[in-house]
Amino acid sequence: MDLDRFKLVNDSLGHAAGDQLLVEASRRFQECLRSTDTLARLAGDEFAVLAEVQDPADPARIAERLIEALRPPFLLNGEEVYMSASIGVAVGDWTRRPEDLLREADTAMYRAKAAGRNRYQYFEEAMHLEAVRQLHLEGEIRRALERGEFVLHYQPVVRLQDQVPVEMEALIRWRHPRDGLRLPAEFLEAAERAGLGPTLGAWVLGEACRQARAWATRIPQSPVVVSVNLSASQVQDPQLPDRLTAAFQTTGASPRTLRLEVSERVLASLPPEALHRLGRLGSLELGVHVDDFHNSLAPDLLQWLPIRALKVPWAVISTSPEPRQAAHRLLTGARDRRIPVVVKGVEDPQALEEVAAMGFEYAEGFAIARPMDPEAATAYLLGVNGR
Repeated sequence: MDLDRFKLVNDSLGHAAGDQLLVEASRRFQECLRSTDTLARLAGDEFAVLAEVQDPADPARIAERLIEALRPPFLLNGEEVYMSASIGVAVGDWTRRPEDLLREADTAMYRAKAAGRNRYQYFEEAMHLEAVRQLHLEGEIRRALERGEFVLHYQPVVRLQDQVPVEMEALIRWRHPRDGLRLPAEFLEAAERAGLGPTLGAWVLGEACRQARAWATRIPQSPVVVSVNLSASQVQDPQLPDRLTAAFQTTGASPRTLRLEVSERVLASLPPEALHRLGRLGSLELGVHVDDFHNSLAPDLLQWLPIRALKVPWAVISTSPEPRQAAHRLLTGARDRRIPVVVKGVEDPQALEEVAAMGFEYAEGFAIARPMDPEAATAYLLGVNGR
């Protein structure tokens, strides 16, 4: 079992408070266990319990008691701190190797964390198979980076009044030697888990800047802005400004031709230092797009960051009880802040007509164009610009 968000206690109240928490948590755990159970602290905030049981329901009862033991607040440095635990349960007889049981419990614990924490999860064989698959995938991603198998495709954002593209969103793809073109949903999460998010993100930034520079040179009368999606790990990377500066210097691209897309969910969860880092990007003439906007960010945050657009999924608007009223509220708020709105995920002509009728100025989606490889995207831009 792991104490959830233990690092936050260390970072906010100091390591002495963290040590006090570990001592008090250990005492509570010991008090709720039987005399025949063995409690151990493995490392950091990770504990293990070895329990011999007769009733198949006993492991669940033990896990529930351990979770309940953490429910009352801890008093640390005069602050009441509430904690919880994520617990993995592995069951086996004495023929099993201890290291196998620990591995299985560890795998189940991380599944409990992924399911929302403050809970327990039994190990299932499917978890082991998934862990092996993920390990294999992470190795493939590392090799793909070395072999240059990743590519960017580009999807246009157009001004609805005249269908002129004002921006091209860079979308990563993996040219897998066996499986063909893989979409981000198939590998980005694994890359983040492997700690490769910043490395992969740095490649995307460099490649997007190189393409932006090429388009600015070839189509000077209509310079194209390229937008790049940033993951949570990239936004929180202290080296992000340096990575951006290096990309501009290496490619010769202008910062004005790049936009950074950060989802509203990521923005809302960022620590203060990461938000300040994003805010300082305005001095580099960089702009930020709020992706997957649901209108839940604090208004002062929208004013303080160098935000150039709000990107709203069409599904959010179209499935609301009153779509036109939802669109009106969104547009009114954005106009008050002088921030353009882009409706993304517009997949069919009828939806595109509705988006325009509601008063939106910009849109993106299959109804306009599917993501294109660099050659097709260049041909598209040259065609639009009459070249």
